[in-house]
Amino acid sequence: MKVDDNKRIKEMATIHPIYTNGPHSSYDLREVCRRCSSLTFDSNSPTGFKEITIITPEKVWNPEHSHLLTKKMGKEKADPQKIINTIKDFFLTTWDSNDVHLLKTSGGRDSRIIARILKTMEKEEGKDWLGEFHLVCHQPEEKIFKAAMKEMGWKPEQYYVHKEDAIEEPDYYDYGDFDINANAFFPQTFGFWSERISKDMEKDTVIINGSMSNRLLDTRYSKSTNIIFRNFYRSWPNVYASNIAFRFKISIDPYASYKMLDLVSDMHVPKSRHDNIRKHICSTLKDDKVPYSINTGYNFSLSQKKKNLMRESFIKSKLYEKYPEVRDKQTWKHNVYDRTIDGKVYGLATMFEGV
Repeated sequence: MKVDDNKRIKEMATIHPIYTNGPHSSYDLREVCRRCSSLTFDSNSPTGFKEITIITPEKVWNPEHSHLLTKKMGKEKADPQKIINTIKDFFLTTWDSNDVHLLKTSGGRDSRIIARILKTMEKEEGKDWLGEFHLVCHQPEEKIFKAAMKEMGWKPEQYYVHKEDAIEEPDYYDYGDFDINANAFFPQTFGFWSERISKDMEKDTVIINGSMSNRLLDTRYSKSTNIIFRNFYRSWPNVYASNIAFRFKISIDPYASYKMLDLVSDMHVPKSRHDNIRKHICSTLKDDKVPYSINTGYNFSLSQKKKNLMRESFIKSKLYEKYPEVRDKQTWKHNVYDRTIDGKVYGLATMFEGV
């Protein structure tokens, strides 16, 4: 089945920021930078430059779904099967069997739900429908991940753990490589798929975001009558656009479709019960034989060699050369992979190389 990318985009309520300098707007920060006659570095700007700001995602929603912006919270009992069916319908509409698909997976419920649904759909629609498909995971969730994928019936060649023989070593994640351009005034997001999907293959690969159901459901108990869930849309945009979705052919987000937002907005989800929905989804899918893991103990350490290379790259960067004021902002005293000014400036420097 061949699917046009524009059709895929129309199904999703985008979570990506749109950059604008007024006359010109784009998802690509570099493109907007090129359209500016001058740029002034501003560490207080969400984009790093005074002349460029961000249009929030809901401002560019498909007009036919604009009613969702003012839709009041519903009172229906949460129905796990309806959520499962909505995800399946989303995949049936957006899946292109000719594409290589990569699902970012963990030991948690969000991605396990997606992996289980896709395995069910492979049986229903056939292996030709699924096409080339990979599931990737990272430490410290590798053991639970492998056990779960085996139990689901995925073939060993379809799922793998990033750098499985070097889990305890520094530079575990593909972080800090200066030739990986960020797309935000934000740290590079760590990658963990390079052994299976190389940098040269990314633009020919569709990445599936296997998370965010928790963010969608956790905010349903808000007293706001507006279903633009502030936590859902404000906590992810720059993180996701900075170094993941932007790197691939397209990113598809099954938990962020218009149909999903419409469905969930009809549900009543008390604060103390929000995670029960995910538990019921997993139970409905019969995904309860392997326990779930909690995201703890990530190994973000960088070797001294990697740190030195990062400093050398930054000093040689176009941003460093053109804007002397960034030199004082980049102190190297904070984690450059975290949401610190050091991390944000380094990420901006990688972006600016492409301007």
